[in-house]
Amino acid sequence: MVSSCAEHMNPRQLTAAAADIKQNLGAIEGAGVLAGVGGALSSAADMAGPVSVAVGGILLEVGQHMPMIGAAAGVLGIMIKLFEDSKINDKNVETVKLWSASVKDWLLLVAGRVAASGAESTVPLFVGLQEALEGMYKQIDKQSKKWRIGKMLSSGTFARDFKQAKEAVLELKTALRDYLDQEAQDAQEKKLESIEAANLETAQKLETMDAQLGEIKALLQAQADVAAAEAEKKGEAIPTGMDEEEQIYVAMQSAAGVEAGAPLKFNDFTMAFESFFLKGDDLAPEVKRGMKIALDRENKNRVSKLSWIKFYRSWKGSELSMQDYLQSIAADAPPTMFAVGADWTNETYAAIEEAINQVKDAAAEHLESGKVKAEAAKAAATEKMEAGKAAAAEAAAAAKEKAGNMMGGMFGKKKQ
Repeated sequence: MVSSCAEHMNPRQLTAAAADIKQNLGAIEGAGVLAGVGGALSSAADMAGPVSVAVGGILLEVGQHMPMIGAAAGVLGIMIKLFEDSKINDKNVETVKLWSASVKDWLLLVAGRVAASGAESTVPLFVGLQEALEGMYKQIDKQSKKWRIGKMLSSGTFARDFKQAKEAVLELKTALRDYLDQEAQDAQEKKLESIEAANLETAQKLETMDAQLGEIKALLQAQADVAAAEAEKKGEAIPTGMDEEEQIYVAMQSAAGVEAGAPLKFNDFTMAFESFFLKGDDLAPEVKRGMKIALDRENKNRVSKLSWIKFYRSWKGSELSMQDYLQSIAADAPPTMFAVGADWTNETYAAIEEAINQVKDAAAEHLESGKVKAEAAKAAATEKMEAGKAAAAEAAAAAKEKAGNMMGGMFGKKKQ
């Protein structure tokens, strides 16, 4: 197995796999050793495709359960290492790390017994466990580079995946009793005795979001009551039918003095947002960066109602406080994107667009000015032309009169 994977791994990864095998497989016997080696190789290679395929192919020859056990051991090994490398002192981190280690040890413990017995009915359960673990791993891997593991573990999304993995383990544990002797069952119970009690602390985060929503709803209700009273005084219909997120946007427009159909400028939106969600406190720089990325990524300096509604619904689905949600958006973005302290006006095409708009405005102003001047010149020319016409007419009349006098004088002399 090692030789099949070696061509797809670098020396550092092979060294890490060897250290994992030496440290963790001393007490494992039979097919569990093979699954443990496969898990160590997959873990060291970060579940790279060629290594996973090579490991899975060899394990499949031993038993149909073995590729899932090897893959699960690999994923759990990666998660344990990520937690250890993060150096985070957090209860949730410790909970998931210990749970992962217990499940990994248990899988390697039962691998040989499962392979020997066949236990075909448990194959779907192993598949379900592998999928649940992969869901956890994707979230952890995404956040590990941002050093936000602690906050990610307290999110409702991770808690959901963790619960699914726990349920899959307990379901497998029950199903495997039929294939294990008493000694193996006792060993299984010992390995898994603490995992049922493993729970993540998420209530505080949810309460924070609920508290923010509660305050917002109370504020919206107060504003709605005032609007209804005003409408009743004027004999107008009371406005109804708007969703919560739309009500908030309209309220922020009103606070910023913007008409209902117009988008909010980003700075105006920020101030209104701080009033609604932070009781007037300033946004932390990284939180404001997250807001810019979420709501004005194209840097057009405006926040439309549609983009706000999309953002608001995503926030509610995250089960994070607004500040934490915005920070997570900032953490997921490239660090140079709207970097804290940078001049955001020069990012993307905002400066170009602004320059174009300035040129357009100047051109329009120049054109308007030119039109005014042209009209004045035309009026002056018309006046001059009319004056010329009048002068010409007067001159013609004078010439005609003079010519008539001359002709009269000439004919008068001939008669005499």
